[in-house]
Amino acid sequence: MKAKSTAALLLSAGLVTACSSDEPEINTIQHADLSDREELINMAHGPSSYIYDVNAGSNYNTMEVWVELYEGQDLVDDEFLHIDTEIDGMSHIKFYRDSELSERADDHHQDELGIVVNGAEEFPAHTKGYFEPPVDEEGSRKGGGQVSATQEHPVSIQDNDEAIIAAKQFRASNTTLGFDILDGETVDTGMFEASDITFVVRAAFAR
Repeated sequence: MKAKSTAALLLSAGLVTACSSDEPEINTIQHADLSDREELINMAHGPSSYIYDVNAGSNYNTMEVWVELYEGQDLVDDEFLHIDTEIDGMSHIKFYRDSELSERADDHHQDELGIVVNGAEEFPAHTKGYFEPPVDEEGSRKGGGQVSATQEHPVSIQDNDEAIIAAKQFRASNTTLGFDILDGETVDTGMFEASDITFVVRAAFAR
């Protein structure tokens, strides 16, 4: 498992340095426009991985990325994952879920959730955590739905130097995650169901 994780991280590092040639405007975040080759490399973490281009220009020199964990409508961990890194102009964020059985799962099937950030430092920063997705009435594990604030258009870094980038939700019912639960500024937790497990990806920037 360690060899797999190391290889996946190296592939991720190679990918995020080769991201979209269609750069977002300064102070905005958008989905990376990947080539077919880059999409193939991105599959190192399975199909549930997403990459975002961040253009902070010369306005900021550090970026903090963290993932909040909600159970139902309750925020139970405000830093399930967390990374600080130096940035210089363009940087990239990868948010992924790996549903393979983890070494740390013992007798439980846990999924791996992780973020990789490629900024101005020599090597990308990487962190990961583990969680158990909800099950339906028949005991089957449920997959997750991904919603991005950048789905339709780039998200601007707000006046408070922060932005909401994406949400990934796991729910036991057959209903789907609505694209209107978040934008670049807010997330509508009132739309979360009691059995939902939801991860919200946020970023903050500093000079």
